[in-house]
Amino acid sequence: MSSLPVTFAEDVINRPIRIQFEAFIDEHRRALNDSLNGLTEEQVRRSLVPSRTTLLGLVKHATSSLGLDDLLNGNRRGPLPLRWVYLHMLRELAQHCGHADILREQLLSQDRRQSPTQSPRTTR
Repeated sequence: MSSLPVTFAEDVINRPIRIQFEAFIDEHRRALNDSLNGLTEEQVRRSLVPSRTTLLGLVKHATSSLGLDDLLNGNRRGPLPLRWVYLHMLRELAQHCGHADILREQLLSQDRRQSPTQSPRTTR
């Protein structure tokens, strides 16, 4: 996660497009990272779906960094503009946040059913 102060989308509306994209991406990365709050290591590594997706796996995937060149090579379609890569990352991070919400809900529900006498470790 970025060590920069929290930047909300409204704060960058009149800034250059690159700063706007980075603000939205950082917000989604923070939201995804927040899905780990209060969970144990075992919980964040637990696979609950056939794809074996875990909360920790989603967070690790989302921390990959983007290059800063205007055109990025290595795609089967040829070089892609950084703008397209940012839009793709934003869409993907938004989907991962939704997946993280579902996995977190399943983890907490599963653990509550297994330990009905214990109070939940976290609430969101």
